[in-house]
Amino acid sequence: MVGEAADGQEAIERAVELRPDAIVLDLVMPKINGMAAAERIKEALPNAAIVVFTAYESASLRKHADKNIDAVISMSEGLEKLETELKRLLSG
Repeated sequence: MVGEAADGQEAIERAVELRPDAIVLDLVMPKINGMAAAERIKEALPNAAIVVFTAYESASLRKHADKNIDAVISMSEGLEKLETELKRLLSG
């Protein structure tokens, strides 16, 4: 099942409703940013894989990502990297 959200608050609500295995968030979202949304989603769905897919450089963000985020991928790394990371997280 796939869901889509327009902002961080809706992302949390949709995640709780749909209970996905993986969630892709951006850092910059209206209402609630990606870090705060990840924290709230992880509280409700501790086994869900959360990936931040962002325009920001992922190397520096990985150092600051908290325990609620399983991976950080920069958009410049491309969708193939996102797909690879999601497959890795979901297989283990």
